[in-house]
Amino acid sequence: MGAVAVVALLAASQPSAMASAIIAYQNPAGDYGNQPGGNWVVGLQFTVGSTPLSVTALGAFDNNQDGWTDPVSVEIYDFNSQTIVGSEVTFSGASGPSEGTLGYDGGSRFLSVTPFTLNAGVTYMVVAAGYGTDGEQNYNAAVAPPIGQGVPTLIQATPYITVDNNYYTSGTSMVFPTTLDGGPDPRYAAGTFEFTLVPEPSTLALAGLGGLSLLLLRRQKS
Repeated sequence: MGAVAVVALLAASQPSAMASAIIAYQNPAGDYGNQPGGNWVVGLQFTVGSTPLSVTALGAFDNNQDGWTDPVSVEIYDFNSQTIVGSEVTFSGASGPSEGTLGYDGGSRFLSVTPFTLNAGVTYMVVAAGYGTDGEQNYNAAVAPPIGQGVPTLIQATPYITVDNNYYTSGTSMVFPTTLDGGPDPRYAAGTFEFTLVPEPSTLALAGLGGLSLLLLRRQKS
C-alpha cells in the first residue's frame, strides 16, 4: 500500500469531533419540579476536563414537560470572573420545535446557539433564571418530590465535565448566583447545555492530510 493511502486511512480512523452532541446534565422525561417557595436563580458549577467543549445549545428543565408557565432563561458564566460566556436563550410559550425539543433530551428542552468554546481546565457555571412556585418549578434533589412523582436522575457528562458546587439567589432576573447551596451535587434540574468536543490541532492536520491524500489518489487513477 502506498504512503499516500496509509495517511488517508489514518485520517479516516480518527474520531470525529463533530459527533452527536452530548448533554451536560441529563434528566429523564416524566419528571416534575418540586422547588418550594419564592423565585429562584440557580446555578450548577462545573470544570471542563482535558478537552475543550463547543457549546451548541442551551437547555432548561421543563416541569412535567408540558411547556413553559413562565419564561426561563439560561446562560453560562465564567465562574472566576463572573462574566457571561456565549449567548443567552429564553424559553417561553407552548411546547414544540420552536420552543425547544424533547426526545432523547429527556426532561429538558434545548435551543441552538452560535457555538462557543469552553476551555479545558476552566471552571464555569450554567445558570437558569425564572423558576418559582407561581410559575415553572425546577427540581431540587434535597427536597422530597411530590407524592407519586418521579425523581430526576441528574446524569453529568463525565469525563468531559466535573461537577462542583450549587449556587442560588432569590429573584427572577438573570444574575450570577453567589449563595452556596449544599449537596448532593448536582443538586438542581434546571439549566443544562449540549456540546461537542473541540478537535485537537493535530487531529485537524491529520484530517487535512487525509483529504489531500484522497485527492492525489483520484488524480493518479485518472
